[in-house]
Amino acid sequence: MKPSFKALSKAPFKGPITLGSLASLAGAAAVLFALTASKCDSTTDFPSYVAEICNDKIDNDSDGQVDCADSDCANACTVGVTIGVVPAILGQDTLNLSGSVTNSSAVAITVIPSGSVDNSGQATVSGGTWQARLRNLSARTTYTVKAVAADANNRGDTATVSFERRD
Repeated sequence: MKPSFKALSKAPFKGPITLGSLASLAGAAAVLFALTASKCDSTTDFPSYVAEICNDKIDNDSDGQVDCADSDCANACTVGVTIGVVPAILGQDTLNLSGSVTNSSAVAITVIPSGSVDNSGQATVSGGTWQARLRNLSARTTYTVKAVAADANNRGDTATVSFERRD
């Protein structure tokens, strides 16, 4: 024998209540709740986050700082300089130096001891590489060469190499 229920209201309920009709009633109640719950009087807007693009000359995140001047770009804008392979012992009076540079358009070269060494102090930079020529290197002298690169925000890097001129 199937259980049957009568409605508690004055209007007569027609037919037995089955599990299917209860499920339909529960589904309708859930839909009604969802529709009424989504009609709030106030809303909260969450601004979208815009990341700074570090090489487009635009203040993408609207903090008043552009590209490498923006602290969000600290890693992407790190200045770097390297000096390529230099022989430990040099047998001539001229040395062509080269290396790589990132996030800087200039590399300054210093030579110690400077003495009669002919160099302009400034390397030629093209893309991510630099070149400089040292002339009139004295025999039987140990030299230290320093390459310095910096950007407009005073971030910089230094590379140093030493070699000996022997004849």
